[in-house]
Amino acid sequence: MKTAEYFGSYFLILFMFSCNQDQNSTMMDKLETKLNGEWIVVNAEGDFSELNKGTIYTFIGLQQLETKKSIFSTKGAITSVTESHLSVQMEGLQNPSEFDFRFEGSDLILEPMNSGQILTLLKK
Repeated sequence: MKTAEYFGSYFLILFMFSCNQDQNSTMMDKLETKLNGEWIVVNAEGDFSELNKGTIYTFIGLQQLETKKSIFSTKGAITSVTESHLSVQMEGLQNPSEFDFRFEGSDLILEPMNSGQILTLLKK
């Protein structure tokens, strides 16, 4: 009888874990669809705000991020992403760049960690 209870508990836990995985996968798929593509900074607040306006952020799935302004371009690998935070290891930098983000209507709001900046991006 205890063996049946053990297996019943095991399958219940396994079922709950797989349902959570499916929900997380669906959320990440939606996030990837929403983020993917080119975004341009249309408004910036905080330090160096004028320098950020016009910068293009290109998300390639949830794997890569490229920033470009004028002739300057930087690529990076997205190393971690949740529904409101991402970490990017930019080429040539030792430490990852950390961003909090959210959507407000069709705008993407990026807040680079420890920068005092708030960037509003519009999808191109």
